[in-house]
Amino acid sequence: MRETISSIHSPLDFLRTHPVEGTTELNAAPIPGALTIGSPDDPVYGRFLEALHEMQTQLDERIRPLVQEMVQYEVVRLRDQSDDQQNALKECLAKIDQIILDCLSRMDEFQRRGADLTAINHRLSDLGAAAIEALPAELPTDNVADAGALGLEGLHLADKI
Repeated sequence: MRETISSIHSPLDFLRTHPVEGTTELNAAPIPGALTIGSPDDPVYGRFLEALHEMQTQLDERIRPLVQEMVQYEVVRLRDQSDDQQNALKECLAKIDQIILDCLSRMDEFQRRGADLTAINHRLSDLGAAAIEALPAELPTDNVADAGALGLEGLHLADKI
């Protein structure tokens, strides 16, 4: 709305400073039925300017609450969107945590079974039987969490995460 009022001011200022062709003054040859505006000292010009200012004030009073309401709505929408994204991220991280816990549990199970197979292999060999050559490889560390960290480090080195 301010743009509309400014667009009214611009032609008025232009007409005040640039008289119409063929005239020496702005109101020398008025067009019948057209609004004529004199100099800024003219009371008609002053009343017209006051009316424009009053219209601008009224528009501001009516539009400002609407703009504030729209801004508030957008703030609420963005907060809700942020909350939704944060909840989705938390769910994703919880799933990753569960997968890591499951992986650690399986690694523990792997180490226990590997230790059991190694013990059985030693007993068989003590009894004179041939040792089993195809035992699973041991994990590179005794601490399962360290093994998981080594796996993640390997993924980082391979640029997979």
